Amino acid sequence: MGTGGGELLKTFHHASNRTQVTEAWQPNINLLKHTIAKQGIKVHALSAKYEDALPVKNGSLNMITNSHAAFNPKLIKDKLKTGGYFISQQVGALNNYSLSRFFDSDYVPAYPDNTLLKTVADIQNLGFEILLAK
Repeated sequence: MGTGGGELLKTFHHASNRTQVTEAWQPNINLLKHTIAKQGIKVHALSAKYEDALPVKNGSLNMITNSHAAFNPKLIKDKLKTGGYFISQQVGALNNYSLSRFFDSDYVPAYPDNTLLKTVADIQNLGFEILLAK
C-alpha cells in the first residue's frame, strides 16, 4: 500500500509473481509501471479517493506493507491470512510538531487524531498483536 517508488519493496526480494502493489500518486504510478511492473509485479493504480483500498480477495495475503498511505485497520485484517503481518511506516499528527510550530505559530495538524497511540489501539481492538510500535 502506498508503495512510493518501490524502494522498500525491493529490499524484501519477494517473488515478483506473488507480489502486488498499490499506489495513488500519479508520478509514483508512472515510475512503478516502468520499473517493478516490468519485473512481473502487478501494479494497482488507485485514485487518491481510494488510497486505502486493496483490490485483492479477503484472506489472501501473508503480508501487507504500508509506506505512509492512509489505511483502514479493518480492511487490513480482512485481507490478511490468519497469522499474516502488517508492517507500516506512518507519519503521525505529532511528527515534527515543534518544528512546524516554530515556523507557523498557528500550525494545527491536518489529521490530529492520527497518532501512534490511537492507531495501536484501533489495531489491537481488531485482535492484532503489536510486535513493535515506535
